Amino acid sequence: MPNGLFNAASLHNLIIPWPGQQQKYFFFNAEQVSTPNPVSSLYYNAYSVVDMAINNGLGDVTSVKNTFLIDSTFSTPVSVKHRNNRDYWIIFSPVASNTFKAFLISPAGINTTPVTSNLSSVPPLGFIWEIKASPDGKTLAVSNSALNSDSLRLLNFDHATGMVSPKLAIPTLTQAYGLEFSPDGTKLYSVRHDSAGINSTFAHLYQYDLSAGSATAIGSSETHIYSYGHNYHLNDMQVGPDGKIYEIASSTRRYLNVINRPNLKGKACRFVPNAIDLDPGTGRTRFSERFLPSFVQSYFYRPKIDLQQTCFGDTARFQLSNNAYVDSVRWNFGDPASGALNKSTAFNPKHFYATPGPKQVQAIVHFNFTSDTLNQTIYIPVSITKPNLGPDRSICPGDTLLLRAFQPGATYEWQDSINTDSIYVVTKPGTYWVQVSNGCGVRTDSVTITFDQPLSLSLGADTLLCPGQQLQLQVNASGASVLWSDSTTGNSITVTQPGTYWAQLSNSCGSWRDSINVSYRPAPVAQWLPNDLTLCKQTQYTINGTHPDALSYKWQDGSTSSTFTATVSGTYWLEVTTACTTVRDSIHITLIPTPPINLGPDTLLCPSERLQLQVSTRGGNIRWQDGSTDTTFTVTKAGIYWAQISNSCGSWRDSVRVSYRSPSITNWLPKDTTLCLQNRFVINGQHPDAISYKWQDGSSNVVFEAKTSGIYWVDVTTACTTLRDSVQITLLPLPARLLPTDTLLCSGESIHLKAPPGKSYKWSNGQTSQSITVSQPGAYKVEVGMGENCFYSGAVNVKEERCYRTAFIPNLITPNNDNTNDRFDPKGLEAGPWQLEIYNRWGSRIYQNSNYTNQWPEQDIPAATYYYLLRNKESGKTYKGWIEVVK
Repeated sequence: MPNGLFNAASLHNLIIPWPGQQQKYFFFNAEQVSTPNPVSSLYYNAYSVVDMAINNGLGDVTSVKNTFLIDSTFSTPVSVKHRNNRDYWIIFSPVASNTFKAFLISPAGINTTPVTSNLSSVPPLGFIWEIKASPDGKTLAVSNSALNSDSLRLLNFDHATGMVSPKLAIPTLTQAYGLEFSPDGTKLYSVRHDSAGINSTFAHLYQYDLSAGSATAIGSSETHIYSYGHNYHLNDMQVGPDGKIYEIASSTRRYLNVINRPNLKGKACRFVPNAIDLDPGTGRTRFSERFLPSFVQSYFYRPKIDLQQTCFGDTARFQLSNNAYVDSVRWNFGDPASGALNKSTAFNPKHFYATPGPKQVQAIVHFNFTSDTLNQTIYIPVSITKPNLGPDRSICPGDTLLLRAFQPGATYEWQDSINTDSIYVVTKPGTYWVQVSNGCGVRTDSVTITFDQPLSLSLGADTLLCPGQQLQLQVNASGASVLWSDSTTGNSITVTQPGTYWAQLSNSCGSWRDSINVSYRPAPVAQWLPNDLTLCKQTQYTINGTHPDALSYKWQDGSTSSTFTATVSGTYWLEVTTACTTVRDSIHITLIPTPPINLGPDTLLCPSERLQLQVSTRGGNIRWQDGSTDTTFTVTKAGIYWAQISNSCGSWRDSVRVSYRSPSITNWLPKDTTLCLQNRFVINGQHPDAISYKWQDGSSNVVFEAKTSGIYWVDVTTACTTLRDSVQITLLPLPARLLPTDTLLCSGESIHLKAPPGKSYKWSNGQTSQSITVSQPGAYKVEVGMGENCFYSGAVNVKEERCYRTAFIPNLITPNNDNTNDRFDPKGLEAGPWQLEIYNRWGSRIYQNSNYTNQWPEQDIPAATYYYLLRNKESGKTYKGWIEVVK
């Protein structure tokens, strides 16, 4: 149509008649404003007026076009007819608030001052996905983005005042989305996820019984109707003029799901997925994007005649469904024989029919100065009889079978929950049942239909049997008749003679035949191995056991080749498995081999060692070089020895030369040795007959280095024995200290220098005594002889300086690195380690050294007065005082 507005989803488009203006309509449109988050998307709500009387009856948008009505904080409108059955309400749901606004549409047009309802007692509803009104216009159902128990909530709506008020929240564990009421207003359908959040795995359809009462009871009535197998949540639902609820099949959006009986409880509502194909052609060009069109709540909830199911002999009870706007009604029960009782003005009348069968009932309904005539044919049934679908039976593929269950005034439900006719067309095998119902009861019947498939018949390949063997030929004759070549009709025959055999299977779809040729094998050869054999000068013989009928071979040792190599004399047998049996043959073989005589290589023995020579008696007689005939001979001296074996095939001899080794030397290490400690002494343990060495510490070298005094031994392993020799090594020790460390000499005095004990002394000043007295500074050296040509030397440096008889501790230092008075340097202290502690004027210790040797100050310190504590760690002598640092 010209002057169309926007491109928004149909959920937000709504057409409402202009009361009193038959050709004019208000068109409401909400254009979505794009945002990153679809939950927070905003809408611009406007309206236009369409006049169907202009544009040559094709209609057009009038000058009232794109007129602003409400801002973007409200979305998802729903329309409810006014209580006066003339005017209309259009209610806008909030975006992230709890404020609803209802605009009245009357003959005067749109009242742009809305009725505002603030549901302050209800938790925040979040973004409302969908809002639907009940058939009587008194209840609003909203699904919203709140991830809590308020995801699915019912609200009261006063269709006389336009006020919205809280009613109850239906407990849910996850978010609810698509919604719709059943035509009678007793059921609510909702699509929900299987887990919290928009990224759940699957979506599911649930039914709630609104007649259950409390919120808890309604939540407990939750019935799972269907699982969609995907998480696409915008499964929009809309009741249709036929009283069925239609839903977008959002997995493909090419189909509509249908709830056929939405007024019935649970699975009786008969939900059928993909029931309507929006594009039955080959291309996917027609489909539903997201939403189905929205309508004014009262459009498809017009009054309807309802008959409480009754049976002949009972009183029929009538009522008007969807009667929220009805003022009065006049009934005609289609039973003129009942006289004045044939009419009534009650809303829920009763009538007794004296005869069964069809009745034409009429109700003239009055509302808001208008009327509507409702006509409906009802049936007063007698007791229902059991339907008869006939016996179980078979049909051929491609054929169809009609199952009939007709009874007057009855309703039908077949096993597929889709067909409601009295006739069901069978096109495939299976079990079929029908439930026939009327006001007098429910009866069922079932039948199993199978297909006579083209039969599969195979007697197998032509067969070769063994003598005396039987063969059973068998067919699967289920649902077919059988005929054999011998005219028998059983499922099998037994073959005992060669020949050609056939079988034939027949059913309503045709006949099939197969044949087989059966033959018999001849008896296998029973003797096929060579005759018994005696063989001279051979150690083995290969027996050829090939049999013309053999499938497998098995010799006496379990081997499976067609040949066998005999290596010893004996009886050998072979079993041959043929296609029919197992046969055995045997052969005895006598082998006279070359006697095994070998005395080994020439041998070198150790002194007094013996050697036993040995030969086997297998295959002959024995004679040694000395004429003896035992199997062994013991050698005790050097010489050449031989043995000879003789049998019927000849004589064989072998010989060996035996020699003896010379005795090994037993003392080969050097003599006991004394030497200086600093000298290196390596013991050479080499032995002419050695194979391996082992010293006292486990090492295995030929030589060993002696580093300390002691006895050293080595074991030598030869070809015949193990020998040991030892040597004692004495290392003269080095004196611990030859002379004291460098020392001081006071001017005009002398000191004594003393060397450690030794056998000779030689000082650098020519003296040869153990100690000397020196009164002059200088370097003094001494050489001490320890014997065995061992000499050790040492030196001491004697310095002269001014000596203090009492301690001198300075009280002023100038640390300026001029090598004069740079350090705290006490003089005349007694020997021993001294500990120094330095404190500043606040009593804080700034330095400590447990073995002070004139190091302080070690770093740059400020000029000031400091306090020292100097203590001898051995004698306990203590000095303390002050010292000034000047810079």
